[in-house]
Amino acid sequence: MVDVRGSPYSANFVSGGAAHTNSLTGQLLQKHLTSEIASLQQFMADTKAGAKLEGKKIEDVKVLIKIKDHIEDVRVRNDELTLKLDQLDESFKMLQAHSMAKEKQVKEYRKLNDDWTNLKKLAKDVEKDIKKNIEGETTKNTQQIQKLEDELKYFASKLKMRDFYKYTSGREKAMITLEEARKELAEK
Repeated sequence: MVDVRGSPYSANFVSGGAAHTNSLTGQLLQKHLTSEIASLQQFMADTKAGAKLEGKKIEDVKVLIKIKDHIEDVRVRNDELTLKLDQLDESFKMLQAHSMAKEKQVKEYRKLNDDWTNLKKLAKDVEKDIKKNIEGETTKNTQQIQKLEDELKYFASKLKMRDFYKYTSGREKAMITLEEARKELAEK
């Protein structure tokens, strides 16, 4: 078996197993190829649908986050998916050398390669298109966080002026003042 890009994978054989299960070009490889192609097709279809902007209101933060997540999936899983596609390529080359490659699977693999290239391009284009929206939401959230922090600082400074923060007020008066503060908070 030829390693793919220095891959740590190697073939394992089962002693006492049927001869066709130990064959490198046997049914298990065909099943593996079919399942890998299906999982990659599913990922690419889901990600493409999630990353497209058509029919989506990108002004909505939740929609924007979902789109950004799909774009992020493409970036994060780039190396993993490229390796899987390379492994499929090497597998098909080996099967073709033994005249055992199924034409349908080879066509699906070629389409997957094209889909992967198109998906990476789509992700890059959509990322450019939503950049202003993301920056706007980031600015808005930063301002809201700053406002909340300022309100908390003001609230903390006002609390320190209350009687229950001072030892001289005594326990009874502090408890009454504390209860009044709780009622004020409950009203807000």
